[in-house]
Amino acid sequence: MTINRNLSILAEGASSSGVLGTANGGTNSTATPTAGGVVYGTGTAQAITSAGTTGQFLSSNGSSAPSWVGAPASAMTLISTQNVTASSSFGWTGLSGYNTYILSCNPTTGTGSGICLLQVGTSGTGLLTSNYYFSTTATAATTNQSAVYLYLRGIFAGAVFTLNGMNSGYFSINGVCNAGTSSTSSSSASLSGFQSTTAGPYNQISIAPQSGTITGAFSLYGITS
Repeated sequence: MTINRNLSILAEGASSSGVLGTANGGTNSTATPTAGGVVYGTGTAQAITSAGTTGQFLSSNGSSAPSWVGAPASAMTLISTQNVTASSSFGWTGLSGYNTYILSCNPTTGTGSGICLLQVGTSGTGLLTSNYYFSTTATAATTNQSAVYLYLRGIFAGAVFTLNGMNSGYFSINGVCNAGTSSTSSSSASLSGFQSTTAGPYNQISIAPQSGTITGAFSLYGITS
C-alpha cells in the first residue's frame, strides 16, 4: 500500500490541529526543549526544566517540578597529606572549622621504636606538653597519666585515629594501632586518650617519631557533623 507522505494519520478522536493529548500519544504540551533542561511529567503533560549551572544536581520535590541545587557539602574533606621522611615533628597548623578530624596513617618504612608521639596545640599557648592521658588494649593494658605526649603505639599502614573536640576545648582521641611497639607487629590494639587541659579550640596537630625515622603519608580530614 502506498500512502501519500502528506497524509496525516490521527488516532480516533484526535484533533488535526493544536496540542496532541497524552491519551492519543502526544505530550499535551507546547514546551520547547531547553538546552541543558530535563524533561519531566506534571501529571497531565510533559514539561522541561530550565537549564542548571555547572556542578548543580537535579533534586526531586516530590510531585512538584524538580529543581537544580548546589552540590551537598562533603561529610569528609581532605585538609592535606603530609608525605614525609621524618626524624622530627611534622603536622598541621591553622586548623579551623571542624570539631572532629580523622588522621589516616600510611607509613611505608621506619626505624626505631615504631611509636609516634602526638601533641595538640592552640594559637595562644602553642603545643601542649603535659596532661595527656591515654590507654591501650595491648597485651597488658597501659595507662599513662599527665604524659608529655599521646603515644600512638606501633603505627602501621592503615591506622586511623579520630580526633574529637578540637573546637570545644575537650580534646580526645580514639583509634586502632599495633599492640606491639614494632611497626611490623600484626596484632592490633585500640587506643583512647584525651588532653585534660581545657585550652581549646585546638588548631595545631604535631606528630613525631619517638626514635629513628618514619617514612610515608599522613592524611588529615575534617569531618562535617
